[in-house]
Amino acid sequence: MKPSKDIARRMRDMLTKDALDIKEGFQVAFEGDVTSTLQDYFQLENKPKIKIEQGEFGQYIVSIECVASAIKQFETTLDIKRY
Repeated sequence: MKPSKDIARRMRDMLTKDALDIKEGFQVAFEGDVTSTLQDYFQLENKPKIKIEQGEFGQYIVSIECVASAIKQFETTLDIKRY
C-alpha cells in the first residue's frame, strides 16, 4: 500500500473513531473478542476487518469481513458440505 493511501486510511479511521466516540480500548477489546469467536467456528485466512459507522438515525452499523478456508467440525455442523 502506498504511504499516502495508508495515511488517508489512518486519518479516516481516526475521524470515524472521534465522531463515534469509540475509545482505543473498546476497539482493541472488540476486535479481540470478534477474532476469538470467529476462530472458534472457522479456520481464518486473515484477521477480520471491522468497520463501525453511525447510521442516519444514530444506530451503529457494524460490518465484519474476513476469509475462512473451512468451517470447524462440530456435531451440529456435520450436515454442512465441505469442499
